[in-house]
Amino acid sequence: MQKLDPVETQALLNGMDDEYKTRLTWEQVIRDFGAPPFINIVKTEQRHIESLLGLCAKYGVPPPNRWPGGAPRYASMNMNVAC
Repeated sequence: MQKLDPVETQALLNGMDDEYKTRLTWEQVIRDFGAPPFINIVKTEQRHIESLLGLCAKYGVPPPNRWPGGAPRYASMNMNVAC
């Protein structure tokens, strides 16, 4: 198995972290507003995560996810601001 160097490994981990955070943020927006326009964004973020998980498996990098339940709430915003 080909190994990534430390810089490449960190870039992959940073990408995973960003995708998880982004997906959870949009999921929270949907929970707070019931906003169907954002569902496609969540699906896109999930596809990004799946692609990066494939790279993690290929290179033997344990995938991180430090965002479960960590997305902020947006209840104080209105729908126009969210859009």
